[in-house]
Amino acid sequence: MSPALKVYLLRGLLGLLSSVICIAFKLTGNLGLSVGIFMYGFSFLIMKHVLKMRPSDFKGPEEIYFNGLAPFLAFWIIPWVVFYNFI
Repeated sequence: MSPALKVYLLRGLLGLLSSVICIAFKLTGNLGLSVGIFMYGFSFLIMKHVLKMRPSDFKGPEEIYFNGLAPFLAFWIIPWVVFYNFI
């Protein structure tokens, strides 16, 4: 599995986890936003220490920062917003 795919999947799962945390603790506004930002930043630590990835594993710095951003946002914001629209 390529490093880019690992990052993509990791951030998708962390986005889903962020959504679950926001829904479980009924976080709204800045608190929910803080959870999402923290989890996205936490993905860098997981990449470095758990998955043992280095910057040389990627094509450039933009791949490190932006790869997986779309699934992270989709799996975090969409379930969170949909849940709060139905209650």
